[in-house]
This record gives sequence, C-alpha cells and structure tokens, in this order.
Amino acid sequence: MLHPKGAPIINVVTARVVENARFVSLISPPPGHDAAAAIERMRPCLGAAAGGVANRFGIPPCIVAVTPDAKAAEDAVNLITSLGGDAFAPSSADILALGPTLKVKHLERSDNGSLHADLWRGGSITFEPASIQILVRASLGKRPAGFGTPDADHLAQIGATGALVLDVALGGDGLGYAGRLGPSPPPPLRPTNIPSEKLDVHLATGQVLQIDGDKFGFQILGVLRRQSDKANIDEMIELFRHLADHLILDTYFPTFKPPKDVDRIRLPNARLNNDHPIFAFYSRWAALMYRHVAASR
Repeated sequence: MLHPKGAPIINVVTARVVENARFVSLISPPPGHDAAAAIERMRPCLGAAAGGVANRFGIPPCIVAVTPDAKAAEDAVNLITSLGGDAFAPSSADILALGPTLKVKHLERSDNGSLHADLWRGGSITFEPASIQILVRASLGKRPAGFGTPDADHLAQIGATGALVLDVALGGDGLGYAGRLGPSPPPPLRPTNIPSEKLDVHLATGQVLQIDGDKFGFQILGVLRRQSDKANIDEMIELFRHLADHLILDTYFPTFKPPKDVDRIRLPNARLNNDHPIFAFYSRWAALMYRHVAASR
C-alpha cells in the first residue's frame, strides 16, 4: 500500500461530512487502467466530492474521495467493478460498528486451545484462534527512551503493491513484515525516542482487541519473551500465525494517507484507551477492506 512521495494532498472531509461520510476507496484498477486513470473515471459519479478525487492516491488500495452522498459513492464503486476493477465505500457508521478498542491486559492459552484475554477496562473475552482474521501492526508516536540509536528496522521504508495486498487477502503468503531487533549498541551522544508498539487483533465477531506494548506484559510468550516491545510484538505475530495460519497481517499504516479530519470519528472509550485516532480508523478501514475482498471472491 505504498503512496509515492510527492503525491498531492487530499482535502475533502469537513467536520460536517465526517458523521455521514462514505470513504470511496480504490482497491484495484480495472484492466488497462492505472490508479490515476481509474480515479478519473470515478469523477463524474462523485458530484461535489469530485474536487477532491485523485488529489491524494498512490498504489491502491487507497481512499480517493469522501462524500456524504451514499448514491454517489455507490455509483463510483459500481463503475469500477463493472470495468473489472475493485472498489468499496465503507461509511463512518461501518467504522464505528466495529466498536471500541478492547485493550488486553493479560492473555493466556487454555488447555482446550482457546485464548482467554483479560481486559484493562474490566471483563474478559475467550475466543478460538481460528476466529482471528486480521492483524494490523504499527509503531505510533514517541515516548522517552533515554539514550540509544534507532535500529535499522525503524529507519527502513515499508512498502508493498496493491497486488501483494490482494494476494494475501486471497490466501497468499507475501504480505507479512516482521522486524528484527539486533543487540543494543553502546549509548551514543544524543538521546532518541522509542515508538509505542501496537497490534490490533480483528476477530470474526468484529471485535478489535489490542496488544499495546506499553500496557501488555507478554507473559504468554514464555521463553520467547524479548527485551523490547518491538521484538515482543514480532513474537506475538508469529504466535498468532502459528495458531491461525489463515490470518492476514497488515503493516502498512506508515504509508496510509488519511483524509482530513478523519480523526473526528471517535470510538467509544477512545480517550480512556488513549487511542491513536488515525490508527484506530486505519485498522478498521483495512479490516473492512480485507473482508470485502474475501467476500467478493
């Protein structure tokens, strides 16, 4: 989901639109079209939102326009699909329907193989590994870390093509990305910061659990538990993959270009959870996209 550097910036969402927004998203262009040509074909369908079309896009999947007009969004999607491409237009209501982020305090595997999660806001949830559909991983913001140097993985560019995304959504194996943390170097002369590591776990029920590196102890890893949150999130991904080898892993949040004001969509308990609003939106938009692709086959 790589957006080329220098792509123009979209400016199509207003506070008025967000509550009833449809996020017109191009997943794959029709045969014989590139992303720009496909989006140009969508322009006539989008009415007032057409001014924002193609102002921000890269290699699909990507959000190309936002409109409160459900019919306009549907027409744009139908045009692309009629030409052999793929598109969808989830609404802000679809995003909100996935509910709050359920932050996991403790996770353990039962004797019968099910997973039991105690939640930070009280309560617990037990689920089967087979119900894990999608993992969305991100490194968010910065928190003080004393002295250190960012390892190579923090500096690497993460990129993928839309074809690769679709391949994995349909059962391929090329989408995953797991960084490796090497030995700690000697303290350098300048202080650095460490990202806050998050892993959203989307279940078939629609619930969104989150392994938050700042608030999760990783005891479930046992002897595989590492010294850094980043390495421990990598190990959690491998554990989930071992338990549910059908799942999809998405690591493309760093390349996501959010529409303006999308952070106005607030999930329940967002402030209590200290949710990152753009990541919370992206995680749910991506999950809806993968489910759309799977359902359309």
